This record gives sequence, structure tokens and C-alpha cells, in this order.
Amino acid sequence: MKVMAKDDVIAVPPMEENEVLLSYLSPVWQLSDKVDVALLGEMDKFVPISPERIKALDFHEPGVAHLRVQGSSGEHVSMKFAMVMTGSRIIIEVVDCECIVRQDSTGHLRLHVIGDDGDKIACSLVRQGNKWSETS
Repeated sequence: MKVMAKDDVIAVPPMEENEVLLSYLSPVWQLSDKVDVALLGEMDKFVPISPERIKALDFHEPGVAHLRVQGSSGEHVSMKFAMVMTGSRIIIEVVDCECIVRQDSTGHLRLHVIGDDGDKIACSLVRQGNKWSETS
């Protein structure tokens, strides 16, 4: 896993006939003055980021990313995010966020900046009406 700039070139190594190289790309968003984040998605799936699964991603609240997913009621959904030091190509940490899909077929994940210096990220519970959805 590495962070690339928009002008970087993806080098494909020499390969044998019928050999396959699979690469995934994800944009990096600024979460705070010190932390950028990239959605890596469901890393155990062949297609880790799908419009069938991910219904919304917003950054309307400072230092917070909200992700709405769709699935079967009771399904556990796990999404990974890479935390990148702002202005660098250094991946500080990969965070796994989980939720359980509700009866209305949606799950909600909340990734936010934590720490005294605001240089760490974590997942937390998301309030939906009168109930808390489970996230880590």
C-alpha cells in the first residue's frame, strides 16, 4: 500500500503470459489540518468499494467522515480507512470500522479525529433516531 500524488505514474512490472496484476486506487480526503483519510473499503472483497454497498460518504462535520452503507438486516459490515499524514505520503495507520446493518437495510459508520493533537482517527457509535448503531 502506498500513497501516490496525482501526477505519479503507476509502473507495471514485467509479467508472464496470463499473469494478472490487480491494483486498487482510492482518493485521499482532508479530515483535519493534520490528518487525511482514504477509504479502502471491504478489503476481503474482490471489489472493495462498490456503489451497491456504499450509499453516501460525507465530510459535513469538521474532523468527521460519515459513511452510509447498504446490506442485509443484521449483516456485519467492515470498512477500512487509511490515515495519511497531511501533506505527506506517509500512511500512519489503517483503521477498521464496523457496523451492523439495521432493519431498514442501512448501516452507519463515523470516523473522527481524536487525540490531544488531533493526529489520530477512530470509529465511534452513530446515533440514529433513539438508537445507537454499533460501530467500532
